[in-house]
Amino acid sequence: MMTIRRTSGQALVEFTLFFTLLLLLIAGVVDVGFVLFKYTALSDAAQEGAAYAAINPADTPGIEDRVKDALSSLVPEDEVTVDVTFPDGHACPGARVKVAVSTDHMVLFPFARTFVPDGTVHLSADALQTVLQSSALCPTGTP
Repeated sequence: MMTIRRTSGQALVEFTLFFTLLLLLIAGVVDVGFVLFKYTALSDAAQEGAAYAAINPADTPGIEDRVKDALSSLVPEDEVTVDVTFPDGHACPGARVKVAVSTDHMVLFPFARTFVPDGTVHLSADALQTVLQSSALCPTGTP
């Protein structure tokens, strides 16, 4: 005598397990995509600020505004820190200006806390340019 096994629920259980893992994988990929997008936006904004600073090195508020205007709408301006420094110690033509932009990204993926314990990823980008025009920040007697 043959016994009949019921396997009608097996496919549903397999699909549920596979679909759950697939959704977790997709959520992780989307979160990594957000991080890469924000980093690219920060890098582009830092380059824009450095280009402005090369022509107007004394206009720090203008540099910060230029950086924040260059950011994408997905990067909130109030969460961004802009730091303008002169590695050579002065802002005379030929010196360097460095614009650093940073922000924090809260991870959306729930299981990412395994890799990122506090749930935030610190992102920063900087850009160096050569000062092209003299400014009030250039001390007298400096070339």
